[in-house]
Amino acid sequence: MEPIKVRLNLYKFKSQLLKTAKKYKEAIECAKEGISIARKDKDRNRIFGLLIVLGTIYFEIGNDNTCFNTVALFEDFKYPRRFVDAHVYLGALKTKQEEWKKAEYHLSIAKNIAEKHNVDIRRLIKLMVVYGVITKKQHKFLESIEYLEKANELAKDRDLPVLQHDALYQLLLCYSQIEDKEKFTKMNIEFFEVHQKIEKSNELQIYEVAGPSFTAY
Repeated sequence: MEPIKVRLNLYKFKSQLLKTAKKYKEAIECAKEGISIARKDKDRNRIFGLLIVLGTIYFEIGNDNTCFNTVALFEDFKYPRRFVDAHVYLGALKTKQEEWKKAEYHLSIAKNIAEKHNVDIRRLIKLMVVYGVITKKQHKFLESIEYLEKANELAKDRDLPVLQHDALYQLLLCYSQIEDKEKFTKMNIEFFEVHQKIEKSNELQIYEVAGPSFTAY
């Protein structure tokens, strides 16, 4: 591994940890310093990664920012997962602002990129969950369930309990809204089993340290 790449990765992880500890000022400074080093090294992949981290920090503290747009506008598909992340977060941002058409627009771009470039399964699952959240907020519960069930099945097949936990929780909210008691009970049992599995492996704690779930927004 090249020392500069290791150093930039450490900046990324440190800024994420500082954000988790709610030390936002230090987290922002750390991310910006990493971006500056990455620019000098002309490491576009890590520039994008650090910009997304910086964007999530601003997002969490409620500050307007252009970090996600900056990544999305480059359209350098050498690093497709960065663009999936950027568009998913833009979708989450527009959802927060209740700009539904814009939110779905960004998620459709993320979905197309993920499918075309075979982006990793974790991102695809998170994308399906965010789609489910957006449609749920618009009271399109049956459409939301379709996305969330797909996310749940993908997570179950790949043995990714933390992501399955996200999908199941959102499914429970949907079934509660449409008053489908049978499905709610069935999913609640599955949710409980997955939660137990996570507690045993302590995976939830590891996952939160590594980075937030898109569904937190």
